[in-house]
Amino acid sequence: MDGGTTWNNNMVAAVNECYAMDGIENENQITVDVIVLDPLAPLDKFGSDEYLKKQQEHQDKKQKLGSGSMLPMTMQYYLRNKSIKDYNHDMKDFFKFMYANPNVNYRYLFMP
Repeated sequence: MDGGTTWNNNMVAAVNECYAMDGIENENQITVDVIVLDPLAPLDKFGSDEYLKKQQEHQDKKQKLGSGSMLPMTMQYYLRNKSIKDYNHDMKDFFKFMYANPNVNYRYLFMP
């Protein structure tokens, strides 16, 4: 069992079910729509007031600091790097499946 099935990414089973149908003989006859129900953390605009506020709140909770402290730029860059990696980590199941099955028609990817 891989991480995709653990996290309910059932694209493999969907394609296999399509092959079980009469008349489906190859991937280009299959169209896949994906709906993600677990909200992925969106990538906020780096350096915006809202982004800095969220990062400060996260850091305050983590270190139990007062809300008046400011994050050094090094920490801001580190947290931005981490948010990008986390987002891409969450999306990799979709991309791996798409690369492994390039002839399937991918129509929509819905995410909250």
